[in-house]
Amino acid sequence: TETALRQSEERLRNILTHIPCGVFWKDRASIYVGCNDRVAHDAGLAVSGEVVGRTDYDLTNPEEADGSRASDLEVLATGSP
Repeated sequence: TETALRQSEERLRNILTHIPCGVFWKDRASIYVGCNDRVAHDAGLAVSGEVVGRTDYDLTNPEEADGSRASDLEVLATGSP
């Protein structure tokens, strides 16, 4: 079971590293808890770990951040992506 879990985690890490688009996840307060390197690069940061603990207001302009926040709230309210 542990081996299968490690293999699954490695597969996911590999996908997130090589997928040609940004992938991120946030908590219910819209604070980033993880992302791939593409998101970090697009935000002008060196590594994905630098995104953790930040919000869209820390990473983008206010108008973009407002739109992202509104989208996050809609997802939380409706459960629809």
